Amino acid sequence: MPLPLRLLRAATALVLALLGLAALLAALTLSTAPHVLEPPAPDPRAAALDAELAGNLGDLLGNGQMTVRAEAIGAALRSIAYLQPALRGEAEITEGRLDAAASLALPGGLWLNARVSVLPSTGGLALEGIRVGRLPLPPGLTLAAVRAAADRLGGPGTGAAALGAVGPVAIGPDTLSVALAGPRTNDGFFERLVAQLVHAAGAPSTAEIREALALLDAGFDDGSLPATGSFLPHLRLVAEQPVAERPAAIVALAIRCGNARLGRFVGIGRSEAADTGRCDGVTLAGRDDLKRHFAISAALGTGLDARAAFGLGEIKELLDSNPDGSGFNFEDMAADLAGLRFAMALARDPGAAARIGVEGDVMPDISDLPHDLSAAAFRARFGAIGDPAYQAEVARISARIDALRLHSGAAEIHDPAS
Repeated sequence: MPLPLRLLRAATALVLALLGLAALLAALTLSTAPHVLEPPAPDPRAAALDAELAGNLGDLLGNGQMTVRAEAIGAALRSIAYLQPALRGEAEITEGRLDAAASLALPGGLWLNARVSVLPSTGGLALEGIRVGRLPLPPGLTLAAVRAAADRLGGPGTGAAALGAVGPVAIGPDTLSVALAGPRTNDGFFERLVAQLVHAAGAPSTAEIREALALLDAGFDDGSLPATGSFLPHLRLVAEQPVAERPAAIVALAIRCGNARLGRFVGIGRSEAADTGRCDGVTLAGRDDLKRHFAISAALGTGLDARAAFGLGEIKELLDSNPDGSGFNFEDMAADLAGLRFAMALARDPGAAARIGVEGDVMPDISDLPHDLSAAAFRARFGAIGDPAYQAEVARISARIDALRLHSGAAEIHDPAS
C-alpha cells in the first residue's frame, strides 16, 4: 500500500476517534434541560441579603476574613440569575459542607450542568463530589480548570494567585467563613485581583482612567467644570472626547461625581479616588442624587452588558423599599436608565456631543413618576420586577428617553430595559 494512502487512512482514523471522543464528552456533560430551575426575580428581602453579602465581601477586603450566611449566598445566586439569565445557581449548607450547583445555557438549547461540594479546610479550597453533567471530575483537575479560567479572564498568574489567597475555610450550621492566606490579607491583593477581572470584562484600563481623572481635575481647576449648577458641562466634556477615550472618561466622572468607592474596583488607589468634594454642588434635574445615579449607571455600562447594568439599579431600588430605606423610586430608575443609555450612545456615535445642549437632551421628565414606595406599596401597585405593570412603567420611561435629542438622531441601539 502506498505510504500516502496509509497516512490518509491513519489521519482519517484519528479524526474519527477525536470526533467520537468529542461526541462522548458532549453526551456525558451536556443536557437538554437545566438541573437548576429558574429562580424568581429578586425581591426586597433578596436585595437586603445581597447588601449583607456585599458587606461580608467588604470585610474580606478590609480585614482579610468574612462570614457569610447560606441565605445570603442563595440570594446572591438568585440575583445573578436575574442579571445573567443564561446562568443559574443554587447552594445550601448541610452536614458541615456547602453543596452548590450551576446550570449554564449554551447555543442550540443545550445546558451545561455542574455540582460541587466545598469542605472545611485549614488552608486552601477543598472540593469533592464534582460532576459536570454525568461526568465525575477529580478535585485536582477542577482546580486546574478554575486556575485556567481565571488566567484567561485576569491574565497569567491570576488563577494561581486567587486560589493561593484562600486560607482557612470553616463551615457552620448555616454559615461559611473564609480567611485570606498569609500576607495578602491587608496588602490590597484582593482589590487588585478584582480590578484585573473588571478590566478583563471590558472596563477601561487603570491607566486610561487615571488620564481621564486628570482631565476632569484640570477642568475643576480652571473653572470650566463648575462646582455648582448643572451637571451638563461635565457630560459635554465626556462626550467631546474621542470615542475610544469616552469609556474611561465616563468611569472617571462616576468616581469624581458619583461615588469615589468605585475606584477600588478599577485599580484606582483610595487617595487618587478620594472624594474632592468639587462635584458636590452640581446637580442633574436639580438633584444631587439623580446626578449620582446617572453617573454610576453610565460607568456600569462600560464594563457590563446592558441588562446587568440596568438590573443592578433595580436591585438597589428594591433594597431601598425595605423599612430602613428611602423607598422604591422610579425617578432614580429614570436617571439610571438615562445614564446607561448615555454611555451606550457615546460608545457608538462620534457626533453625540453635538446633540447635548441642555439637560433635557440627556435626562427625561420625571415629574409624574412614582417614588418613595415601600415594599408593600410597590407590591400592591406593580407586583414584582418583571411583572406586566412594572414593565409598563419602565417602558414609559424608556419611551421618554428614546425621544431625547441625544438618542432621537442616533443609530438604533438595544434598550437595556426591554
